[in-house]
Amino acid sequence: MEIDENDFKQLLGLMKQLVEQNAEKSVKQERFPENDEDATDQFDEKITKKTRGPVVKKGKSPKFENKFLSMKESSMHKGDTAIDKKLNISPPTQRSRKFEYIDVKCRVCGKSEKISPALAESRDRYKCNRCSASPG
Repeated sequence: MEIDENDFKQLLGLMKQLVEQNAEKSVKQERFPENDEDATDQFDEKITKKTRGPVVKKGKSPKFENKFLSMKESSMHKGDTAIDKKLNISPPTQRSRKFEYIDVKCRVCGKSEKISPALAESRDRYKCNRCSASPG
């Protein structure tokens, strides 16, 4: 299917018209109509609702209901036993490895602490929480 030059020109002309119409509409739209107090009041209400949050009457708190429990999707995971068996290589094991705290000294402030060995890369390069927030 070949596009004729006249068809192409018509298509370009239509596209130009659409662009011009959209540009005119965006220019014509005014944010505040002149001398219209109702419109400015409505705009002010929109601003206060956005900045102040939801309006709650005094003495009443908004109550939100968790609707997920009443949906059918809440129990859909229970039927996935076949995939669970395939993915489960070994049963869960209890993490009861014992360790001893190590004494470390902060390299910045010199504070001594006892920490888990997993938290220290090496004893001489340790920084305490207070000093780790600062550069250096």
